[in-house]
Amino acid sequence: MNHERAVNLERSLRDPVISKLVVVEIYSVFSRLSDDPVPLAEYAIRRSKAKVEEADFNEALDLSILLSGDLKLKTLDLIHASLAKIIEADRFVTFDRDILNRGLDPLGIEVLG
Repeated sequence: MNHERAVNLERSLRDPVISKLVVVEIYSVFSRLSDDPVPLAEYAIRRSKAKVEEADFNEALDLSILLSGDLKLKTLDLIHASLAKIIEADRFVTFDRDILNRGLDPLGIEVLG
């Protein structure tokens, strides 16, 4: 459903960056699809050419608490948004309907999807 949209979006991105939370989600997805998810997850991350950006998760959790009232997102989405702010992302790529509908304007981050 979103595969073609994701491929087109990926082609338009320059210098993509992901957090370790995205890495965890990639491993989680492949762990449900394969008995040996590590090579698949590593390949997917390499293929995306995304740089894994380090961020302090305690800082992300503290920021998530502060932003919860403004963003009104589910927990993991709120943490993803907070990590994006911490790593100074200017764009946030997602197909999550809540984030697409609400946006991340309070963070000054453009949402693409």
